[in-house]
Amino acid sequence: VHKDFRRMVKQARRRGVNITKHSDLESVREFWRMHVDLRVQKFAEIPQPETFFFELFEQFLEKGQGAIYFARDESGAAIGGVLVIMDGSKAFYKFNASRYEFLKLRPNNLLIDFIVSDLSKKGFVSLDLGFTGVSPEYSGLRKFKENAGGLSVPRYTWKSANFHKLDIAVLTDTNAKVTKLLEAQPTYEELNMFAEIHYKKFI
Repeated sequence: VHKDFRRMVKQARRRGVNITKHSDLESVREFWRMHVDLRVQKFAEIPQPETFFFELFEQFLEKGQGAIYFARDESGAAIGGVLVIMDGSKAFYKFNASRYEFLKLRPNNLLIDFIVSDLSKKGFVSLDLGFTGVSPEYSGLRKFKENAGGLSVPRYTWKSANFHKLDIAVLTDTNAKVTKLLEAQPTYEELNMFAEIHYKKFI
């Protein structure tokens, strides 16, 4: 773990940030809304529909194989969160979301520090920090994971013959609809309805 990361963990504690752990459905809803805000405001992308996270709840969290960790400010408001899934002795950092205006409080540093400690106490041997994009928008996240002690592993993709049969016109049309939707500053409900129909086209 890089010394700067440890310093930021201490800053978070001094600034009154604390971590809470949850596995209930209402916390899933709270996390999803934060996830939506991050996807829309930072990446100009639609989120996974809320039902996707409900499935994660039913398949993992409800069975004790996952948890949501929230970083909270002194008022108790959630300013960052991580959804972790567990399988055997391994844990997977599946989704992170945070409130941009509170990043100066270093919630994500304290989250990782707490999660690693919590998992270690329960006998987990590794935490997979997940895939990170290579575009400039993800450079900060890549550095964050490296400073947290993460190791980079190459990821390879294979494209089948069907990949070249994709209907590009449909994808282009969908991207145009996404742009139009986001420009209209949609509500959570509007984003969720759109994602239910169109998110599968991006997988």
